Amino acid sequence: CYGLFDKDTLIGVLMFATPCSENVRSSIFGKDYKNSVTELHRLHILDVTPKNAESYFIARCLKQLKTDKPQIKAVISFSDTTVGHEGTIYKATNAYRIGQTGSAIFYIDQNGRLRHPRQNGVNITKEMAQQRGWSITKRGSKNRYLYILAVSRKEKKELVKICKYDLGQ
Repeated sequence: CYGLFDKDTLIGVLMFATPCSENVRSSIFGKDYKNSVTELHRLHILDVTPKNAESYFIARCLKQLKTDKPQIKAVISFSDTTVGHEGTIYKATNAYRIGQTGSAIFYIDQNGRLRHPRQNGVNITKEMAQQRGWSITKRGSKNRYLYILAVSRKEKKELVKICKYDLGQ
């Protein structure tokens, strides 16, 4: 987790996390390199921040991640079209667009909270969700974006070459 501060006031946060799906991690460079992939999981910046604060913050966090976790070579992120997110900030920060997920079934719990169909490493079936009192909801697709974290042009070229997606290089 990283924070963006204006003097002593926290004005933004960015969190990286391990993607919940082994398939997502393996889809970038293959199964042998799945531990070199993480996800930009959450980004929030207060509306009062100056123009371009998001792109500045993402760039700084990616740079710091390379220092803090040198084994991480790729960061995947998603923009949820169900809520109108197209990935504008990812495009603005030169992330590679690597496709789109399909639609998916999610659940709404008794408190109205959206629940992912995978909870604590367990795939929740429709029957299990109904037993918990959760209702079923269909979500639209998500756009996939990718950042390559390389320490040199040579390394970036090698990573792009082994990437399972066509990055237009």
